[in-house]
Amino acid sequence: MPASRSGKRRGQSNPDVTRRKKEAWVASGGPQRAKERLKKITTRDEPTSYPGDLIGVRSGIKVRKIIAANYPGVNAATLPNVTPTGRYFVPLPAGMAPCPGHPPYLAMRFDCIVNEATQQRLLNAWTHLNTTPVVFPKPNARHGNRSGTPALHLGVWETYQSTPFVTLDTRQKDASAATAIDALLSIVGEDIAPRLMRLLKVECPVQYERQLLAYDRVKSLLQSEFECRPALDFQGAFFAVAVKEGSSEIIHLDFHDFKHSITWIVPLGDWEGGEFCIPQLGIKIPVHAGQVLGAMTGVFAHCSAPVTQGYRVILTLFSENCLVKHGTA
Repeated sequence: MPASRSGKRRGQSNPDVTRRKKEAWVASGGPQRAKERLKKITTRDEPTSYPGDLIGVRSGIKVRKIIAANYPGVNAATLPNVTPTGRYFVPLPAGMAPCPGHPPYLAMRFDCIVNEATQQRLLNAWTHLNTTPVVFPKPNARHGNRSGTPALHLGVWETYQSTPFVTLDTRQKDASAATAIDALLSIVGEDIAPRLMRLLKVECPVQYERQLLAYDRVKSLLQSEFECRPALDFQGAFFAVAVKEGSSEIIHLDFHDFKHSITWIVPLGDWEGGEFCIPQLGIKIPVHAGQVLGAMTGVFAHCSAPVTQGYRVILTLFSENCLVKHGTA
C-alpha cells in the first residue's frame, strides 16, 4: 500500500487524532446523546409474572398439555405482535429476585446485527451444502415434536456425557459435506459470534463470564479438534448451531439448552410470517432478516408462526446444558 506525504500508509488511523476525537466527543456529551438515541428505539415489555409453569417438565407432550390447559385459545394466530423494529426487551417481572445466574432478560431482540453481505454469504453456503451428499438426521419422535423440516445440529455439545464432543451431524463421512459445513460455520464464527459476544457482555454480564468459563474447558479438551477444524470455535459465544429451512411450528421447550443461558435466533432469507411465539408471555415477536433474537428457550415454551410466503433459513445458536454445567461447576 503506498504511503502518503506524512509517511503513513493510506487508511491507517493516527492514534493521537483518534484519541483527541474521542475526548472531544465525550466532552461534548456524546455518550449521553448515544444513550438517548438508544432509548428512543428501545421498547421494554415487562411481564406481570414469571413463566415458570414448565420448570422441571421433560416431556414435549406434557409441555403442550400444560400450555393448552393454562393458556386456552392462545396460539400463533391469536397472539399479538410486538413492535417489529427497534431494540425489544422482556425483562424479569418487577420485584422478582431471580436465582443467582439468571439473565436479566427473558428475551431481547436487536436490529442491524447481521449485514446483507453476511446474510447472502450464509444463504450461499447453505445452498452449496445442500448440493453435497450431506446426511440429515433421520426423523424421530423428538424432532417430529417440533417441525416438519429436518435440522442439522453442528458444533460441540455434551449431551448425557462427561466431556464435550463434536456432534454426529458435524462429523459427515463425505469430505465435501464436511468442507461445506466448515464454510458455513466459519461465516457464523467470524461475522456473527463476536457481535453476539459483545451484546452478551453489555446486557448479560454474568452469562458472558459463564460462557467464557465453559469455553476455557471446551477449548482445552477439544484442542486437537479445534486445530483440525477451526470453524468449530465460536470463542464461547455459543457452542452449537442448529440450521434448517422453514420454522419450528409446534410448541416446545429446548430441553438440552442450558436454562440460564441465552439462545440466539438468526433468520435469513426473504419471507413473511415466522414470528417467535411465547404463549406464557402472551406475545409474538417478529424477527426479520438482519435482526437477532436472544431468548431463554429452555425456560418458556415457544414456537414459530408458519412462514406464509417466501423462503427462510433459521440459525439457532445455543449452549448445551451439560457442557455449560460442567464448565462452570
